[in-house]
Amino acid sequence: MLSFSPRSVTKDLLAGLPERSRRVLTDRFGLSKGERRTLDAIGQEYGITRERVRQIENHSISMVRDSEAYAKLTESWENLKAAIAAYGGVLAEQTILQELAKNDADRNHILFLLTVGHHFNDRREDNNFSSRWHVDEQLAEQ
Repeated sequence: MLSFSPRSVTKDLLAGLPERSRRVLTDRFGLSKGERRTLDAIGQEYGITRERVRQIENHSISMVRDSEAYAKLTESWENLKAAIAAYGGVLAEQTILQELAKNDADRNHILFLLTVGHHFNDRREDNNFSSRWHVDEQLAEQ
């Protein structure tokens, strides 16, 4: 369904980051080894608090969103948005990953792209619904 490689797009987005920022995002989202790491585990590796890791993660995501690489990927963002809209516009996170990932390795990359992309919003799990992503706020409210 996607006309681009999530891994390739992720690589392009991370390329312009400083090494530490790139490693934090790679570890948090499991982009290299497929295993997502906790804030605490990353903090212990660097000798910093998990709050500091969260700050680095948030700043790194902002840097990616403001980057030239992000702006150049308009077609990829629109393709991902259209794919989600084609499935109804509001989807459980697990459904998105099952439907859009060509293989298990792509799942973490798609989740990273959803997190970074300004087109996409998430709703955390609650008593009635599992974690879900949407591209239309009004539709999500309904």
